[in-house]
Amino acid sequence: MNQPTDTAVQMKNGDGHLTNNTQDCRPTLDTKKRFLSVKEISEEYSMSLRVIYNLIKTDPTFPYINMGVKKKLMIDLESFDLWLIKRTLNEQKNQFKIPDLMELTKGRNNAII
Repeated sequence: MNQPTDTAVQMKNGDGHLTNNTQDCRPTLDTKKRFLSVKEISEEYSMSLRVIYNLIKTDPTFPYINMGVKKKLMIDLESFDLWLIKRTLNEQKNQFKIPDLMELTKGRNNAII
């Protein structure tokens, strides 16, 4: 006497699912998060926590946000990757920069020998 109702029979398809949707609606474990904590960034990029906190304090271009009442610092992963690439390129550019005459004579009396 526990017969299924007509709507339940109509909703169920042949393989026992209630819908025909074949995509998994749950996130998979390999899905990357958009925001990472300072600790997660330090583990992911092999950086010390001290270095990351110093960058947050001293570099105004460092991509972080305060989240929540306790002001938890979170870092947008895409913005961090872009910031890291720009910073690396700037360091490489400055490392191989050849100073011009004005930079070499700065601080000296402007007499050329």
